[in-house]
Amino acid sequence: MITVVVNFDLPPGTTLADATARFQDSSQKYLGAPGLLRKFYLYNAETMTGGGAYVFGTRAEADALLNDAWVASITERYGS
Repeated sequence: MITVVVNFDLPPGTTLADATARFQDSSQKYLGAPGLLRKFYLYNAETMTGGGAYVFGTRAEADALLNDAWVASITERYGS
């Protein structure tokens, strides 16, 4: 197993409710993702950061999902 933790800056003033809504909107795309065993969403109001912790069966499965296109989608969604 491999765990990948990703952190990113949230737009200033993002509340827990705002972050939760964004996270819920994105959650469907992870259902049934090959090799993804578990995903946790992260939010820190003090540092205005969000992120995710992803648990995969193998490194290859992690690399297949968390690729350049995925990074671009996170950048577009959260602006960081």
